[in-house]
Amino acid sequence: MSPNTPGLHHVTAIAGDPQANADFYVGTLGLRFVKRTVNHDDTGTYHFYFGDGEGSPGTNITFFPWTDQGREGQFGAGQTRTTAYGIPASSVAYWRDRLESAGVDYAEESRFDETVLQFSDPDGIGLELVASEALRASGQVNGDAANDDTEFDATPWGESPVPTEHQLRGFYSVTLAVDQFGPTETILTDVLGYALEA
Repeated sequence: MSPNTPGLHHVTAIAGDPQANADFYVGTLGLRFVKRTVNHDDTGTYHFYFGDGEGSPGTNITFFPWTDQGREGQFGAGQTRTTAYGIPASSVAYWRDRLESAGVDYAEESRFDETVLQFSDPDGIGLELVASEALRASGQVNGDAANDDTEFDATPWGESPVPTEHQLRGFYSVTLAVDQFGPTETILTDVLGYALEA
């Protein structure tokens, strides 16, 4: 019997300059710098964690910043294509202005009747902000206080440069690039207990 996996705990990526990485995720996106530790496989490399006010599961994006990469990486199968965060539908105008003010180029589209702002971080990692009607500016989901049963269970960070009502609400989705769909589907359904929705 497969377990019931409630959602994603975190997403990890590789960054270049650690200061540029922190400046973007804290200064631009308003996430809290939850902690700095080391890569246990390479103890000379930092491991940064950015998340909500408490570093709650489902809000943390983490990085191994390597400044001596030698060359720019190439995107391919086996990687996260895009990490998407949920925002209240009422926050779209705020985030348009914020991204423009920070000099971040973005594209806007409508997907399943939701507004999506697409952009990249300083290292070219794909990000999206998905405006969901299920999220209210107060930080409540569907009129009820956010709790462990919702995928948007984020705790506001009081020192964020982003006002509480516009802060990121946790992961909306993660898009993976795969060479073959079958093996990934098997892991997600048989091991992690997810259900395929076509």
